[in-house]
Amino acid sequence: MNGNLTDKVRQAIAKTGYPLELEVAAVARRNGWAPFHSVQYEDPKTKAHRELDLLICKEVNERRIELRISCKSSVNKQFVFFNIDRRIYIPFGDLKCTPVVADPERQRALRNALKGLPMFNEPMQAVNYTVVAGNNPDRDSRILLHDALMSVIASAHYRLLPRQLLLDERGTAYLFIVVLKAPMFAVSFDESTGGETVTEVSYALWQGKISIPEEYWQMTVPDSKGREVPFSNVLYWFGDHLHVEILRDTSFEDYLQRVEATFAALTPAQLKWFGKPWRAQHFPKTVHPAPTLRPRRRQATRRKS
Repeated sequence: MNGNLTDKVRQAIAKTGYPLELEVAAVARRNGWAPFHSVQYEDPKTKAHRELDLLICKEVNERRIELRISCKSSVNKQFVFFNIDRRIYIPFGDLKCTPVVADPERQRALRNALKGLPMFNEPMQAVNYTVVAGNNPDRDSRILLHDALMSVIASAHYRLLPRQLLLDERGTAYLFIVVLKAPMFAVSFDESTGGETVTEVSYALWQGKISIPEEYWQMTVPDSKGREVPFSNVLYWFGDHLHVEILRDTSFEDYLQRVEATFAALTPAQLKWFGKPWRAQHFPKTVHPAPTLRPRRRQATRRKS
């Protein structure tokens, strides 16, 4: 009887993304990344509490790389992405980094320095997506995929927007990831044949927009010296669009190793585009020291005679 219950539990959880979350975290740890599970934050637009499946980070070349990850799994569904050629568009803001720098040459320099990253090599970009079960579309599963994409985009409000864009001078690069444990397919239009090309893939790229609450536009952002800068000025250089990378679970480890190798190969001149090294002397100076937890000494009281 217990064996039957165990089998039922295994079958039930296989339809969720929770086991995949554990698998992805295990792969991250095996490669020296630090995983944090179920990161909770408030969506400032809807005031709803959201949860990011995983946040993993690692220091490479004294710069921090942070991946914000959502995991989705299916035993009988296929995820389909409808692609266009993105090379005809002017690229801007592909990679999110802090501290934000008001320099138009930075994005070009980042692309050249990090051309080994998949996002800078992928010629296609998904403009729409669906989920199918055999011959039939599955609208409910499409909603789950949409929620995964929105979850990693909304996580930009977790310890980043609006007040953390300038404060820390130590360089951090942010990557936004959806990991799928299910077959992935790319569909594009072939002008030479006048029909669609369908290919099984392990990587897709999708662009989304960060939702900015109205109150943010009235706010200021502190820089490393304690000065206040209008949020609108900072967002102009950070950008409100970001790219979400969608990976098949079987390619996640190769992706991590490629990211690390790309950052490890940066020269000292290239590293300057990513802020200061992650060293103790560069910890934000405007952050006050933690209060002491030492108990107060009791004062001796005199007895009344």
